[in-house]
Amino acid sequence: MKIENLSSLVTFSESDRSSHGLDSVRQNPKEESNDNHSGDAFKTPCFRAKPNSFVLKRSTYSRFSDNSPLPDAFNNVADEDTWFKLNKGFIADLDSLQISPARKFQSSRSSDITPKNHEQQLLLNDRLKTEISELQRKSLLVREIPEMLCNSVTNCKDAYGDIVLVMQSYIADKKSCTAKLLASICEIGSDLFSSLENHFAKATNGEMQFVKNNSQIQEQRKVLLEKFNSTVKSLATLHTSTPEVEQAVNCPAICRHKDCMLGEESTCREDLSNELTEIKKCKGLEKEMELNNKLLEASKQSYQSLERDYYQLKEERDSLSQKVSSSSLKLALITDEKDDVLRELELQIQRRKNLEEEIKQFSVAFACRQKNLKAFHSEFKSKIEILKSQNPVSVQHPALLGVEHWIC
Repeated sequence: MKIENLSSLVTFSESDRSSHGLDSVRQNPKEESNDNHSGDAFKTPCFRAKPNSFVLKRSTYSRFSDNSPLPDAFNNVADEDTWFKLNKGFIADLDSLQISPARKFQSSRSSDITPKNHEQQLLLNDRLKTEISELQRKSLLVREIPEMLCNSVTNCKDAYGDIVLVMQSYIADKKSCTAKLLASICEIGSDLFSSLENHFAKATNGEMQFVKNNSQIQEQRKVLLEKFNSTVKSLATLHTSTPEVEQAVNCPAICRHKDCMLGEESTCREDLSNELTEIKKCKGLEKEMELNNKLLEASKQSYQSLERDYYQLKEERDSLSQKVSSSSLKLALITDEKDDVLRELELQIQRRKNLEEEIKQFSVAFACRQKNLKAFHSEFKSKIEILKSQNPVSVQHPALLGVEHWIC
């Protein structure tokens, strides 16, 4: 019903339009001009027919995207019933009606970049660049560590092989228990060094999964333990054999050993002396290495302390530079104020000089005026005396008395 009423307010039948057209022709031209002017103004809905231009404007009205937002609740918004009541003379409480809030225009965001922030950003960028270069250098050193360890393992493996060969050279009987034990130990050590070398090679190549997966290491450990247990068992079985078998086995070996000892006693002594000297050298080198390690630790500590001092001095330098910049700004302001004061002082001095010149001119003019007045007074007085002498009268005129008094 409400929609039908509203449509009836706006639209009329053709007969009503024709009748309305006849009535409008009968009206005065003055009323027609008033209706034309009032048709474009905002009005509440009424039962009078609107011109077609009003309908066309309403149909072609387009909403902008930056209009006011819609109200959240429609209970305090004017609806059809309220409009009907207003048309019939109802006085509504306008304060109770909701007013759509005004659109808030966003001001352009001012840039927060200041010269101070720019300087801080530059300092931070320089610090980050230095830290990044230091980290890159350290990462390169860390990457070189596995290769260095691999080289050291290979060197240790070669030294271990040489030591085992030297020890095996002193054993005459290659089938004895010591020879077998030494051979098994040599094999186990070589396997351990080779496994270490493989692990470090993988680390240098970037394959770091071997740290998480220890299955290969466990298998190698089991194999080495089995080898060592088998050698120990074989040695135990040899020790539990009969003395006759041992004598039969060891007699030719003892004879050969005696023959070898007689011929190689001098060479053995020389080798032993050389080994002793090498051992002494190794001990001396170990002591030197310990001292060097201690010196290295001390140098590291001193380097860390110097680095801390460097960063503190850098921070102090930054703070001092900021203070210098602020003081330079203050100095510039003070110099500007000083220049302004000097200009004002010059203006005041010029004004004082001008006033002094004006005072001098005024004093000269005043002195001239005073002289003229004195001359006029003396001349006037002489004329009065002449007039008195020519016309002796007992009673003087009051006007002349006033002039004489003013002159005196």
